[in-house]
Amino acid sequence: MLQTDITHASFGPLAASFAYKPGPLDGLQTVVISDTMIGLERDGKPDRSISYTNIKRVRFWTTTSRRVVRIGLALEGMDGTKLLLELMDNGMRSDQNHGHEFRRAVIAILDRLQEQRPDLDVNMGVSAGVRLLTFGIGALLGTVSLLMGGAMLQEGEMGIGLTCLIFFVMSAAMAWTSRPGQAVPRVSTKELVRFLRDE
Repeated sequence: MLQTDITHASFGPLAASFAYKPGPLDGLQTVVISDTMIGLERDGKPDRSISYTNIKRVRFWTTTSRRVVRIGLALEGMDGTKLLLELMDNGMRSDQNHGHEFRRAVIAILDRLQEQRPDLDVNMGVSAGVRLLTFGIGALLGTVSLLMGGAMLQEGEMGIGLTCLIFFVMSAAMAWTSRPGQAVPRVSTKELVRFLRDE
């Protein structure tokens, strides 16, 4: 739910804030952390917040596609609230300070979760919906490339046929790593903080 009363002052004197741009063309996003909740402001305007007692799931992920790295932290609430922090880096950003501020914000949130919600672990990887979509794409591309590869080999087109079979193997691997039903890796907030600080 959109919150209209999120200000640094409303978080109290113990609030900490971190400002960064999620992507090269994005506006400034500010993460505000207090003793009771975590909030976001976008371009100086209140966006949303979530209280520690409301958080039911924490998820952290990194993906790489065409030299673009995406890093994200999602806090999901029992009431459907979702607070998302994400950073995109294509290696060409002129101001790398935004990446440092994003990491500081993530570490500060995880540190506070260790204090406020020690019962929570962090799910590693993208959401179940993204995994299912990736599985479907991999399965579809794998099936098509296998059929095409077999047909090309029967026609004597060895080069095209072998290329299709290589593409089939790659697609099958993508589908297998995203297959439904597999256990989601989980780590403690303390372990993830240690990893981010050592990285």
